[in-house]
Amino acid sequence: MCGRIIWFELLIFCYFTSNAGGNGEFGVAGVQQAINIRKAITWDEDGGYLMFCLCMGRFGNQAAHLLGAISFAKAINRTLVIPPWRTYRNVPFTDWFMFEPVIEYHKAVTMEQFMSQLSHDYWPPNERRGYCRAPTDSSSGCGLKKGSPFGPFWDEFGIDFIDDVYTGLSYDVHLSSVADEWMNRFAAKDHPVIALRGAPARFPLLSHNRHLHKLLKWSAPIVSIATDYTQVKLEGRSYVGLHLRIGSDWQRCCEHAIGERSYMESLQCLEALQDHVISPDICYPTSSKISNQTNQLLALNPHIKDIYIATDDVHAYAKLHLTFDPQRDLKWICSSLLELMCLLVPVYHHLRLL
Repeated sequence: MCGRIIWFELLIFCYFTSNAGGNGEFGVAGVQQAINIRKAITWDEDGGYLMFCLCMGRFGNQAAHLLGAISFAKAINRTLVIPPWRTYRNVPFTDWFMFEPVIEYHKAVTMEQFMSQLSHDYWPPNERRGYCRAPTDSSSGCGLKKGSPFGPFWDEFGIDFIDDVYTGLSYDVHLSSVADEWMNRFAAKDHPVIALRGAPARFPLLSHNRHLHKLLKWSAPIVSIATDYTQVKLEGRSYVGLHLRIGSDWQRCCEHAIGERSYMESLQCLEALQDHVISPDICYPTSSKISNQTNQLLALNPHIKDIYIATDDVHAYAKLHLTFDPQRDLKWICSSLLELMCLLVPVYHHLRLL
């Protein structure tokens, strides 16, 4: 779907050429996923299970934590109970991503599978314990359900915990002794289900786990939605996509990041550059910087006339639109947040030229 990707610091431009028809059918991948999700699963008596609340931050943070947790589960040989994504509610993992790449890498079940097929017989309410390295405070123990979104996450599955278990162990299982200690002290026969408050992983994602990004492949329904959208809005034409995280909250974050060697997931881009630090252009590029880079890209690809923009800054489109040559006859397609701005700004731009 993505013909090629060019990185301009932290701006990502994707050229999409849609060849598939938007007929709403999910195809072979979707059918296989439906079969895998619905098939009966058997209890992992030897390895046991690992579950947790995927409750830290928004999607990017949650994805990094999930990948770290997959690595952790594999290291201690437990079946991973893949949690739902957490928005204002629980969103099943398979609503957005394919299940097959994960289970090809390591044994796993979804939280929905576990609760509907296994919990009644193997994890009854009177055996549900919460695990943590140490108590969060003297009054709440591990506090698996303390606060939001933790409480609502477990409540949506009807899960309560009767007791706490303190492990005293870290999640740094890339150190072999740590993985061994987990398996020796918390064997499946005595601890069949380890339920944690949060993901057993670090943020940002550790470098040796970045290869796990390949496990996150969009589900057939999401691909179908994207295909339908590009067919309707772009009629299958190639386009430039701008994803701009430049809202006011990110601007405040960048004030703390400038000059630092790493900030959040920045090492993905900077780790190989030994003397490089985060600059304003990398963290919070100006409208002129964005437009200059986009114009460079368009100059190399004169056949592209369409630009799709998705951003958390509702004013970004207005600022960018005015920096482009009106004679280029560019067509801007905006994400839902910006649709009204997309309608109004070209009119304003036209009036300025009169």
